[in-house]
Amino acid sequence: MADCIECGQYTKFNGGLCTKCYSKKNLKITDKVEVNSIDEELFDDDQSGLTDKEKNYRFGMIKGRIAETLIQELFLSLGYNVFRYGMENTIPGIMELLKGVRSDVAQEIRRMPDFVMQNPKSKRCILC
Repeated sequence: MADCIECGQYTKFNGGLCTKCYSKKNLKITDKVEVNSIDEELFDDDQSGLTDKEKNYRFGMIKGRIAETLIQELFLSLGYNVFRYGMENTIPGIMELLKGVRSDVAQEIRRMPDFVMQNPKSKRCILC
């Protein structure tokens, strides 16, 4: 198991630093924060109260929302009419209710397209 070279905590790499020591070492002088005044709770993973599965789920949701926003802005910049259509927008709150549900209806709701886009020239609508 790899240990931090400064404090002995777990780290991913042999001869590396843990998150806490890395942050302390790379703190810039322009931040006007002393290393000793860093709140230790910021680096304590147990403070969030979330399981690893819940953290991964939320992280995935954040990445998905960022990706959706990028696609939406790309098509808007090309002149398309873009409408959010996904289950998050059509049926708010359904995602929490569908956690762990494996029915055919739940699968179809999850497969809903995220957007309805209209080509400005042909007026043709596309589900994406």
